Amino acid sequence: MTVGEGVRAYRAYEERRRDAAYFAYTAAMTTGLFIASMFGSKSPPSIQDIYPELFKEEKKDEEVEQTIRDAKSEANFLNFAKAFNRKFDNGSDRTTESENNGRREPSEG
Repeated sequence: MTVGEGVRAYRAYEERRRDAAYFAYTAAMTTGLFIASMFGSKSPPSIQDIYPELFKEEKKDEEVEQTIRDAKSEANFLNFAKAFNRKFDNGSDRTTESENNGRREPSEG
C-alpha cells in the first residue's frame, strides 16, 4: 500500500467510525424520545425528523404539497365568500312570504 492509499484508508476508517457513532447516538436519542412519549403527551418523532439528511427530497416535496393544499383551501374559501356576498347583496337571503308561512316581513326603508 502506498502512503496515499494508507492516508485514504485511515480517513475512510475515521469517517466510518464517526458515522457509526452518529447513528448510535441517534438511535439512543430516538429510543429515549419514544420512551418519553409513552409517559407524556408528546408524540414520537417521525423518521424524517430523526434522519433529516436521508429524507431531504421528501421533506421538500411535503412542504410543496402543503403549500399547494393551503392555496387550494384559500381559493375555495374566497369562492365561498364571494358567492355568499353575492347572495347577500342581491337580497336573496331574505325569506319570502311562502317560506315564512304567510307572514310578511316588515319592509326596510
